[in-house]
Amino acid sequence: MSKNVLLSLSFCLFFTLQTLVGQGSKDLPNLRHQIQLGYPVEIGLGLEIPKAAIHFSYNGTYRFNPYFASETQLSYSGANFNRNSATFARDGGTLQSLNVLTGGRVLLFREESSFRVYGNALIGGFYYSSSEFNADNELNQNDGFGIGISLGLFALINQSWNVGISIETRNFLILKAGYTF
Repeated sequence: MSKNVLLSLSFCLFFTLQTLVGQGSKDLPNLRHQIQLGYPVEIGLGLEIPKAAIHFSYNGTYRFNPYFASETQLSYSGANFNRNSATFARDGGTLQSLNVLTGGRVLLFREESSFRVYGNALIGGFYYSSSEFNADNELNQNDGFGIGISLGLFALINQSWNVGISIETRNFLILKAGYTF
């Protein structure tokens, strides 16, 4: 399957699920939205802290029961790295990725609890763009499409606030905080 077809199918799956879930008014209490901001750290050949970075994601969830939900995610991560930072990963440059993912969420503890832990596993498509300086001090550009993933572990506090950590394509370990409505 071509990468463009995979990305197109991921977009369709994301928006189809959101549309179908939102159509029935009786199902609206089971539909939740989540906005998250985060700080990505590259985990290529070694942990590298970017000089500037941002992660933004929208997650829509549909709860099947108190302990399991389907989840979709649209996210952007971007990082700018210092030159001559003496790390394993790169000698300056940028790394950006756009993920369109879907999968499942498993929630622990009772629904009435003010503190719940949940994990998610998502798969779909992603687009990335990177630039990096090589040994000859030339800037190499690279971009493409691929299969995207996100694996995360989070805490939901008072049914509204969440904090956690996830591993997402392409090579990002992301510390996240957000709001659920």
